[in-house]
Amino acid sequence: MMANVKFDDYLNDELKNNDFKNGYLNEKTILESSLNVASTGLPQRQLTEIIHVSKSTIARI
Repeated sequence: MMANVKFDDYLNDELKNNDFKNGYLNEKTILESSLNVASTGLPQRQLTEIIHVSKSTIARI
């Protein structure tokens, strides 16, 4: 039987591992940036020109 563990407790424990922490912070930054890009309301074509990524990358965001 698995014990109930709060997510915040689990995450705080995992963040003690530097490899996990670095990966977590990197992915968090990517997610936050993606959300900011998606919330601009600009057309995909303009976004590709502004942030210098392909249209397929913008579409995935």
